[in-house]
Amino acid sequence: MLTHEMITNERKKMGLTSKHLANSLGVTLSTMTRYENGTIQHIPEDRLRKIAEILNCSYDYLTQDDPKYSKSVKKRKPPTGYAEDPSFVKLYDWFSKQNRSTQNAVRSLIDSVTS
Repeated sequence: MLTHEMITNERKKMGLTSKHLANSLGVTLSTMTRYENGTIQHIPEDRLRKIAEILNCSYDYLTQDDPKYSKSVKKRKPPTGYAEDPSFVKLYDWFSKQNRSTQNAVRSLIDSVTS
């Protein structure tokens, strides 16, 4: 899914209107509409990061499948020593694609079972 599709998808999941997102971002509804329909093909990184924050997800999540942003997004690597364990790498990749809320829930769960 391309970035503009991810934005629309996440906005709808949160039950927000394009107008609400535009107001939160400080842009016109027209600009927001052009972001969401792909007319504006390269959204500035700072603006994408703000959109991700409003939508409670990460910049990497919004841009993960979009070749326009692939060079500006560095794939994070698991900590040294764990990179050899395929299960850990798979879990780490999954975790890094989750929104902030899911990541926090997973952290809480890990804290509760390791305390």
